[in-house]
Amino acid sequence: MSMGIKRLAIILGVLILLVVAAGGLLLLFLPTDEIRDRVVAESSAWLRRPVEVESMAVSWWGGFGVSLQGMTVGNPEGFDGEPLLRAESLDVKLQFWPLLSGDYQVDRLVLRQPQIRLLRQSDGRDNFTFPRQAEASPQTAADPSEAADTGDARRLNFDRLEIVDATVTWVDETAGQRMTIDDLDLATEILLSGTEELRAAGTLALAGVHGSANEERPAYNLRFNYQVTLDRAADRLQVTDTTLALTQTGSGGATGELQLGGVVNGLLKALTGEASATGDRADMDLRLAGDLDLALAAPYLAAAGHPDLRGRLTLDLALTGRPDDGATWRPKGSITIHDAAYGDDMIPLPVDRFAAKMTVAPEQIAVEEMTARLGENDLQFSGTLDHPFPTLLPFGGERTKAGRKPFFTFRLTSGRLNVDQFMPQAVPGAETSAVTTPSGEISPVILPDIHGDGRFQVTELIYNRMTLRDVSGRVSLRNRTIRCTDVTGNVFGGRIRAEAAADLSSPAQPDYSGTFAAEDVEVNDVLERFTEFGGHLFGKVSLSGDYHTRGLARETILQALRSQGSTRMEQGKLVTSGTIHTVLNGLARQVGETFDEEQALQHLAAGFRVADGKVYFEGLQFDVRPLGGVSVSGYYSFDGQVDYSGVILLSEEWSARLLPQQGSLGQIGRLFSGGRQSTRLELPLKITGSLDSPRMNLDYKAMLQNAGQNLLEGGASQLLRRLTGQGDKEDEPKKK
Repeated sequence: MSMGIKRLAIILGVLILLVVAAGGLLLLFLPTDEIRDRVVAESSAWLRRPVEVESMAVSWWGGFGVSLQGMTVGNPEGFDGEPLLRAESLDVKLQFWPLLSGDYQVDRLVLRQPQIRLLRQSDGRDNFTFPRQAEASPQTAADPSEAADTGDARRLNFDRLEIVDATVTWVDETAGQRMTIDDLDLATEILLSGTEELRAAGTLALAGVHGSANEERPAYNLRFNYQVTLDRAADRLQVTDTTLALTQTGSGGATGELQLGGVVNGLLKALTGEASATGDRADMDLRLAGDLDLALAAPYLAAAGHPDLRGRLTLDLALTGRPDDGATWRPKGSITIHDAAYGDDMIPLPVDRFAAKMTVAPEQIAVEEMTARLGENDLQFSGTLDHPFPTLLPFGGERTKAGRKPFFTFRLTSGRLNVDQFMPQAVPGAETSAVTTPSGEISPVILPDIHGDGRFQVTELIYNRMTLRDVSGRVSLRNRTIRCTDVTGNVFGGRIRAEAAADLSSPAQPDYSGTFAAEDVEVNDVLERFTEFGGHLFGKVSLSGDYHTRGLARETILQALRSQGSTRMEQGKLVTSGTIHTVLNGLARQVGETFDEEQALQHLAAGFRVADGKVYFEGLQFDVRPLGGVSVSGYYSFDGQVDYSGVILLSEEWSARLLPQQGSLGQIGRLFSGGRQSTRLELPLKITGSLDSPRMNLDYKAMLQNAGQNLLEGGASQLLRRLTGQGDKEDEPKKK
């Protein structure tokens, strides 16, 4: 919009010069047609592009009047299509007697239904840049402002300047942009008093501003009331009683109003380039206040997620610095956001309510209060942002390299925070994530380039379906990496300590890492959450480890996950069922016992790691009385496959009961213990299949192959047949 208005002002200035030139020629009392032809010829030479006027009329009633009908200003060479300007008419009424002394007093200038097309081609050339006057303008088309610069008292004043029902189209082929301003109306008064002062006051109204690439976006109605005074001698621009009102088109359209006032010094020297030669710099002292509906910004948000933004923004700011250098800008005042809400198909959870109150100073923004409600989640922020400018300014020139990055010192509290509603549950054993989008895409998290330190306190934190209570810790933000340290909380009936980091410097491929240590947590809760073995092991366990992964989608995070650690438990309970209980109970029957589904367990210890889509348990050991000790290693995969192997080291009591003769105990003990002297039998164990349907067996055949056939004599042979379920049937005489 600003580009279109700026270029429209350039076109308007050109038209004013044409009218002045026409006025000078009319004083010669030439025929109208000849005057029109000379105006067209002089204008074409001045602009270096074709100019056409269908007809021209002259009036002396109430002053000196000129009316140009069917005016067209063409494009420079190398441009096709619609011309730069096409207007229905241009009407000018000047006071006759001041005109004789070179004082151009315009009672009224009206430009009706102009269609202005501003085009920048893909090669960078545009149709709205005009040659400098010294290069193109003939002597007869002198700029009246030049006379003013020489000290003459000639003036160009407008009691009423109007543009009626204009359409401005902006096309930038290099950026792929197109914007249209519909129904532009301008009514203003301009008074130039020699070299001293220029005053302007009036109204600029736009009925619609939109980009034709997406006609569904709402257009804007804009009304700009302004009053400015330019002291050319002092190079001082004074802005007073200036307001900008915005209204979105359509029913229930958003509204907003801004008030601007203040002073800009050195503006003319900066615009003409004189400041660069003298080293002078423009400076401003402005005040901006207003109240805006946040929905006015919705069309500028990414359209893919169909964003819905509501609420109001109230601001009262003073701004000093150099207009062309954002590094010098020093805002001061207050910003308040009321009853805001935001929804987007690309985010997992909408913001139901948001409010903030901030005090702005040149070196600090104080967040006095910031609250948000997202479904069941509530957040409260407070803190300070040091050195916020110019980094957080969306415009305003280059930023100084020596400037410090903004630093956010904050405190975050929450009664309930369900992290699972914001990011995928990407750990082994997790069910399908609740985070879904219609397109299956996950919006990356983009952090501003700031640093910060803070503390957080959450009464109830839900993470990967774990409910942690009274969670607290520290947060640091450096180079778009969030680190949480000294994190403590209560979970699974025990206490947890953790550290975590999320590197978001690559938003599409974030990197996560951390460490954890849990004391006296309920092992069944851990197994139910992170494995598929819930319901089999109970008791208090301690575990520690680390992890590392990357990505946005759950599948990507799981495949990249790497973790390792260890666990231990002194006392607990083992619950067996299905195939596993059947096998163990069959072994117990061999010694004349039964194996209950619930058994006491002692001295559990294991190492674990996660890699390549599998969860490995290495050296898992525990004792079950009176069975003996169990030692297994292996893995289960994320797709549910199981592959574990190990041994059951029977207790001395059960080993003795399994032997047919006490005298052969030593020999058979060596057989089943790999040749070592032992009174305890080692039974190879194998668990395969799937998590839904595991298979367990005691691999006696493997023992026989390892021991050698020469040892399979007498008691050993009978024992093995009993262990395999054959008993002594083969030794019984056959019935006749």
